[in-house]
Amino acid sequence: MTKCNHAGEVPEKILDILEKIGHIDSNQELPIPNSMKKAYCGVALDCTAKYLAGDPNTYAKFLEAVDRIWRGGFKIWKNPRRPIWFASN
Repeated sequence: MTKCNHAGEVPEKILDILEKIGHIDSNQELPIPNSMKKAYCGVALDCTAKYLAGDPNTYAKFLEAVDRIWRGGFKIWKNPRRPIWFASN
C-alpha cells in the first residue's frame, strides 16, 4: 500500500466517492463500518490540511475547504437524531 507523505496528496474526488457509498448504505439502512468512517475522516483531514502549508494567501482557501468538506459534506452523514459517521456500530 502506498502511503501519502504530504498533505494534499489525496484527491478530493475520493470524498465524493465515499459520500456516494454512504448514501447507498444509508438508503439500504446498512451501518457504516468504522473503516469507512476512518477513511472519510482521513481524506477530509488531508483535503483540508493541504491549505495550511504556511502560506497566508491560502487561508481563504482553507476556510472554503472547511465549509465545503466539514460543514457541507459531513451533513450527508448525519440524521436528525444522531451523527452517522461518529455513531458506534
